[in-house]
Amino acid sequence: MIGFLLLVVAVNATPLPQDPNGDYEALIESVRKGDIASVRVLLERGVHPDIRPTDGRYPYDTAFSALIYGRNRPATDEAIATLLIQHGASMYYGLNGVLHTAAFAGSLGVFRACLKAGSDPNEMLVEQRPLYAALGRYQKHAHVKSRDVPSESRVPERPLMVKELIEAGADVHLPVKENGSKALHIAAYYAFPQCVKFLLDAGADLNERTFDDGYTPLHCALLKEDSHDLQTARILLDRGARLDLEDVHNRTVEQMVRQKRYTAAIELIEEYKKKRSPPRGA
Repeated sequence: MIGFLLLVVAVNATPLPQDPNGDYEALIESVRKGDIASVRVLLERGVHPDIRPTDGRYPYDTAFSALIYGRNRPATDEAIATLLIQHGASMYYGLNGVLHTAAFAGSLGVFRACLKAGSDPNEMLVEQRPLYAALGRYQKHAHVKSRDVPSESRVPERPLMVKELIEAGADVHLPVKENGSKALHIAAYYAFPQCVKFLLDAGADLNERTFDDGYTPLHCALLKEDSHDLQTARILLDRGARLDLEDVHNRTVEQMVRQKRYTAAIELIEEYKKKRSPPRGA
C-alpha cells in the first residue's frame, strides 16, 4: 500500500501528456490485456506512453502503472515495458522510479525491462534502494494472507529479483534504508530464506549491525517467531552468525528471545551453542 501511495503522489506531482484524441483508454486497455501488437501500433502512431486522460480521472493510472499493478505475465510485461521505454516513457514518477515500483510490486517483466534499459540497481529514491523494494511485503494476490504460507511463496518473484539485481551490479554492502539496514537485514526480518542465501553468496556481512537498533541479521530474523523465521535464522547460524553481538539494549540474540519468551527460538540458540562448544575434556 505504501508503494502504491508513493506512486500516486509522485505521478500527481509529474506533468504527464494529456489525451486530446481519446487514445488513453485504448492504450491502457491494450496494456491490461497484454496485447503487444496493439500497444506497438498505438505507440508507433504517436500516442505518448505517459498519456493520461484529459478529465483528470485516475491520474496515476498510466500505462506503466497499469502494467505494474495488473496481472503478472513476465514475458508479455517485459515486451510491453520495453516498447514503452523505447517510445519515451519516463523511468521516474516524481521522486519514485519505475524500477523501484516494479520491484516492490513483484512485477518481474517491468523490472527486467528497466534493468535492461540501464536503470541503476543502486539508486536511492525515497530513501530506498531497489534491493529494499525487491524485498518489500507487497502481495500481488491479496487473498493470500495466511502466516502458514512461506513469505517467498506469497511473491515468488522476490528471489529472482534479488538475484538479478545482484547480477546487474547491486552492491549488497550499501545501506538500503536510511537506518543503515542492509538487504540482508530486510531479507532476514521478512523470512525470505532464498533471498538470504543469494545475499550471503554475494558477500553480505553476516554480522553487521543496523545504525539505529544495533540489530544483526540474526536479531532481525528472530524479532518474531514462526517456522519461516526459524528457517531463516538456521541459515544464518549455519553460515556462522555470531551469538555474542549485542543490540543497543545490550541484548545478545539469546537474551532477546528469552525476553520475548520465544520457546522455539530459545531451543534453536541452545542447539547451536552446543554445536559450537568444544567437547568436554578437550
